[in-house]
Amino acid sequence: MAAETILVTRPLGQGETLCQALQRAGFRACQLPLLQLEALPELSAAARRSVQGLAQYRRVIVVSGNAVHHGMPWIERYWPRLPPGPAWYAVGEATARALRAHGIQARTPGIEAVFHVGDAPGDGTDSRDFNGALDAAPGEHGKERGDDGGGAEGQHLGPVG
Repeated sequence: MAAETILVTRPLGQGETLCQALQRAGFRACQLPLLQLEALPELSAAARRSVQGLAQYRRVIVVSGNAVHHGMPWIERYWPRLPPGPAWYAVGEATARALRAHGIQARTPGIEAVFHVGDAPGDGTDSRDFNGALDAAPGEHGKERGDDGGGAEGQHLGPVG
C-alpha cells in the first residue's frame, strides 16, 4: 500500500520539522509553501488600542510562534515592562518557548481548551472565569465568538494585528 501524501503549506523554512515527523509516521510529506508572512508596517487604530489596553485583559492567547515573532515587537513597543495583569496562554509548547524568550511564562492547556472557551482551560479555573476580555494575539484573524458556537456573552476574542 502506498503512503498517503500530505501537503505542508507552512511558510518557506517552517515546514521541515513537520514534514520529517509526518515521514517518520509513514506519510509522504510534500512542502508547498503557500503562505508568506510579513510584519505590519503599522497597527490599525483598533489593534493599537488593544495593545495599549493590555493591562485590562485577564488572558492573552497567543496562537503561534509567528504571532510571537510578529506581535511581540508591537507589544514591547507600547509595554517595555509587561503589565502584571493578564495570564498568558500558548496553543503549544513551541509557542510557549517563543514567549519565554520575551520573559513570558505562558500556560499551555491544549488547543481545545484555548479555542473552546466554555471548557475548563486546564489551570483550575472554569468557564465563568472567561467572562472577562480575552484576546488572541497577534494574528490577522482571531477565533471570534460564534465561529464554533462557543463562547459566553461579554467575551472579546479577536486579533491584535
